Amino acid sequence: MSRRRAFCYVTRPGPQGLELLVFRQDDPAAGVQTPGGTIEDGEGVLEGAVREAAEESGLQEFGTPRQIGFHRFDHLEGSVDGFHVHLPFWGEAPEVWTHTVSAGADDAGMQFHCFWLGLLEARAQVWPHMELSLAELEP
Repeated sequence: MSRRRAFCYVTRPGPQGLELLVFRQDDPAAGVQTPGGTIEDGEGVLEGAVREAAEESGLQEFGTPRQIGFHRFDHLEGSVDGFHVHLPFWGEAPEVWTHTVSAGADDAGMQFHCFWLGLLEARAQVWPHMELSLAELEP
């Protein structure tokens, strides 16, 4: 059985177009990431994406989520169904902040250093499977 994971693409309008929320962990090997994580049993894909984005960023004011991609891949722990979800952000947020994750057995207590990137710059920095879904957000 595959694990279901949400990959969250939180965007806001910026001076040069959409900006994407990304973060770095204290471990540089983890690279630039977007919020996301395991969709819990009994939880819908969009519901899980909203919960994961809030847990990992501290943000709450999202517009209507929509799925923009899917891919299945093998991971150390088995097969993963990756659901890529766009979450427009309509609230106020700083340019840069550090958020301590308070939920999730694997992430609780971790610090994520959050910031915004333009879509073009983000496509050059995120993991390859994420870069493909970012193309869905470009005009």
